[in-house]
Amino acid sequence: RHAPRMARLAVRLLRAGAKKEELAATVERYYASFDKRAKLDVSRFGPPLGDAAAPIAAVEFSDFTCPFCQRVRPGLEAFVKERASRVNLFYKPFPIESHPGALEAAQAGEWARAHDLFWPMHDALFDAPHAATSVDALADLARGVGGDPADLRGALEEKRFLKAVRESQAEARGAGIRGTPTLFLNGRMLVLSDYSDEGLEETLADEEEWLRNRGWEHD
Repeated sequence: RHAPRMARLAVRLLRAGAKKEELAATVERYYASFDKRAKLDVSRFGPPLGDAAAPIAAVEFSDFTCPFCQRVRPGLEAFVKERASRVNLFYKPFPIESHPGALEAAQAGEWARAHDLFWPMHDALFDAPHAATSVDALADLARGVGGDPADLRGALEEKRFLKAVRESQAEARGAGIRGTPTLFLNGRMLVLSDYSDEGLEETLADEEEWLRNRGWEHD
């Protein structure tokens, strides 16, 4: 590992309010994460935001009704769009079922994915999170993105997409996530909850170097 890279990370963490006595352990945990890769299935959870051929796949486990997901979303999506040739973004559902309507919203998202309407529906669900608590409101969102509201109603009643949501939740738990949103870059969990543009750029550049050298380039 390059000392300057580690020093930059330490300075950034201190600026963000990290405790000095925990700094060394936090930096070590970040670099150790590069050797821990979860196998995440994205074959049924496309299309991604960004270029599908980008060398780094970011997988976000998220909940349409999660307030923190709401806050992270604009910056994360803007980051990916600005770097579409370097990284893409797959959304996978991890509804927090204590949130009213979270499971229904997740199923509505998977219904939209099956009808090639995922990203418009994704945006609509995030823009109107309270719609998750009403089947009528979800049906209106489906109509608004060009889908069949009656078909969405049927899908929710029959729980047609519940299995896909449950499989995504199980995969996420197996990968060690504890809350939403959680981001993985080529299977590596983003262990620092820093979704700032600077933080994401630093970890993306680190991932690119790790990928390029098949590990860390030593001094």
